[in-house]
Formats: sequence, structure tokens, C-alpha cells
Amino acid sequence: MKKNWIYGAAMAAIIVVVVIGCVLWFSYPATTGGIKQNPPGPTAKTKPSVNTAQSQANQAALSAATPEEKRQAAEAIFKILSHGSEEIHPASKYLQKAIDTKDQSQILAALSRLYWSGLWKMSEVIPTLKEFLNNPDPFVRYHVAETLFKVGDQSGYSTLLALVQSPTPILEDGDDDMPNGGGDMRIDAARLLAQYGQTDAANAIASLYSTNNNVYLSQALADMGVPLPGEKQLPFVPASLAITEYAKVGATQFIPQITSTFYNTQQPDVKVAAAWALATMTNDQNAINYLVQEAQTGLTNPSAVDDMTERNVIKYLGSIQSPAAKQTLEAALSSSDATIVQTAIVNLIYNQGGSDKAVQVIANQLTDTAHATLPWDFTLSVAAQLTSNPTIQSAGQTFAQHDAIGNWQLYTVERQNWPINNWIGGYVVKLNKSH
Repeated sequence: MKKNWIYGAAMAAIIVVVVIGCVLWFSYPATTGGIKQNPPGPTAKTKPSVNTAQSQANQAALSAATPEEKRQAAEAIFKILSHGSEEIHPASKYLQKAIDTKDQSQILAALSRLYWSGLWKMSEVIPTLKEFLNNPDPFVRYHVAETLFKVGDQSGYSTLLALVQSPTPILEDGDDDMPNGGGDMRIDAARLLAQYGQTDAANAIASLYSTNNNVYLSQALADMGVPLPGEKQLPFVPASLAITEYAKVGATQFIPQITSTFYNTQQPDVKVAAAWALATMTNDQNAINYLVQEAQTGLTNPSAVDDMTERNVIKYLGSIQSPAAKQTLEAALSSSDATIVQTAIVNLIYNQGGSDKAVQVIANQLTDTAHATLPWDFTLSVAAQLTSNPTIQSAGQTFAQHDAIGNWQLYTVERQNWPINNWIGGYVVKLNKSH
């Protein structure tokens, strides 16, 4: 018995070492949560191996392997790590198993892995998700519909609308003290519908707001360009969030107060919001000049402007249509602050009619991976939207040649229909066109 135990432990240790070694061999560090880590590419260094005949044979085999063989090997190892020695279940069986536990954290983890891990094709994931839209658990229904929207399918619209229209709160277990209205899934559903531009749901969201004056509902309506019920009778609120909402819905009755706030406030965030509101609603040149000058000051002398203020200025400037605004955004592409660069790229491409300079930054990330400075998920998400651009086509081909894991294929084929709404919200104040 003791010998068997020792033998089993030794074999387990060998397997763990082999698996970890293979993972380190075949994979490269990715970006998580917007933090840049080492990019993929031919210049990535590996640790020196033990100088043995077997090690040399392994290296020779790896060198001879095609990118597709490397990708398949990495995927197989990931499957083992994710599921032990079991075969990967069909998507529906995998999700049902998680739902059967009634553990919300396990359900969320399963949904996340289902659409994000790449273990299943989207052609299997989407039909699977649709099967669960009528699940008796509202938590499951909501998050399944949410995941469908993330992968570019709007089949969950009716499910989300029904949640918004519920006459009573639908609370997530353990979320009765959440700040978004008690963890009420009606509010979550409203915010999700607004995020993905489902303007047909505006009346239902406005109706819910009438019975629940929740700030997240007012934001949802503002994002859809819909005024609050009875907004003309509401008092002016000199706060950045409120002023931004006034501009989004075109609340011109507040222009005198916004003008006064712009010239008199000592709060940077409020002044920036007021400037954007005036620029958006009245094309006030003084307001536009202020945003441009503030942005340029922060770019040329970063210590003169608070980091957060500078990021906000670039974001607000992004949707203003003027040559000065676009020139400033292109200057921001050289910033040492990756968030500012990302914000400038997004607004130049989606709000300013495009920019060769912004496209070139993305291309440079793909062709010179050793010096890439932006998160890979961001870079590939933007590049996947620009594959018809010759510069991106060429850069993508270069990237794909050294992309052992197959991310270029993943983002440009499997995820080609994923909407920018998944990630663009943090970079824009307002989109000038629908996506």
C-alpha cells in the first residue's frame, strides 16, 4: 500500500511538472484587467532548458511544429487544466451542470468560460444559450441574455424587457444591500439594454424610473438620449454626472445654469463636463477652446494636470466635431499614459471619422509585439473591427505568423460579431453613431 501511494504521488508530481512546463512553453502572458504584460511574438524569451538529449529533442520538435500544431497543443493543455482529465462536454451539458448546482458563482463562471475561453465554437455557444432563456430562475435568464448580447446576438431582448417590466423587485441572492437599487435585476436589465442601444426599451425603462428614482436608470435613459419623466420641472444639479446627462438628452432649458457653472465652478470635473455640454448643445467656441487647451497642457506638461482630469478631458473632447479636437486626439496618441492612448484611438476611429495615425498605432502593436504598450484584448478587439483596412490586414498577417495560440483567428473569426458595446463605454462619453 505504501509503495502504491509513493508511486501514485510520484506520477502525479511528474504530470503536474509536465503540464506546467507545456503551458509555459506554448503560451505567452496575456493582458488582464487592462494591465499590459509581455506580448506574444518571436522575440519572447524562454528560460534555458536542461542540457540533455531529451531536452534538445523536445526543442527540435517544437521548432518543427506548425503554428496550428502549437495552438492545438496549447488548447489541449488548457482543456486539461480547466476540466481535469475529463473530455470537454458539449456546451449545453456543461452549462446545465453548473445551473444544477444552483450556485450563482459557478453559473457565472460557466457562462464566462463558455463564451470567453475559446473551448467552444460560437456556432455551438449561441444556440446553447438560447436554450436557457426560459429557465425558471431569473438570475439564469438575465445572465444568459447578457451573454448573448456580449457575443452579438440579441435573442435575449424579450427576456431582459420582461425583467424591466416586472411590477416587483427581482433581487439577486445576497444582494439586498447593493447600491444599484438593492441588487434589483430589473435595473441591471435596464442598464444592459441601454448599453447595447436597445432604444425600443426606453418607455419601459422610463416607467420603471417613475416608480424607482434610481440614478442608474437615469444614466441608462441618458445614454439612450431619452429625458427623464418630468425633467423640465426638475431642479438643476451642478454635478458632472448630471450635466453630462443634460447634454446627452438635449436639456436646453439648463443652458443658462450650465454656462454659469462653466465660468464659475472651481471643480475640474464639473468644469470639464460643463464645457462639453456647452460644446455639444451650443457649439460654444470658448468651451471647445478650454477643452483643447486643457488637453494640450496635460499632454505637453503632465504634471500640470491631474491624471484623471486629463483622461476625462480627452474622453469629452473625443465626441466634439472640430479640427482642433481631432488634432489634439492625434497628439494624444504619443502619450505615455496607455489609457489616454486607448481613449484617443477609440474616439478617433468611432467618433472622428477615422484616423490613419490611430490605425497605425494598432498596426504597430501587431507588428512589433516586443514593444507593444497597449492591452492585447483592446488591440485585438479594435483590429478585428478594421480587418478591411489594408494596413491592419498586413499587420494582422505578420502577427498571425507568430501567433502560436491563434488569437488572430479567434478575434477575427470566432469573435467577429462581438459588439464594441462590450468594451467601448469606458472610452467614450457619447458615440456619434450607432454600433
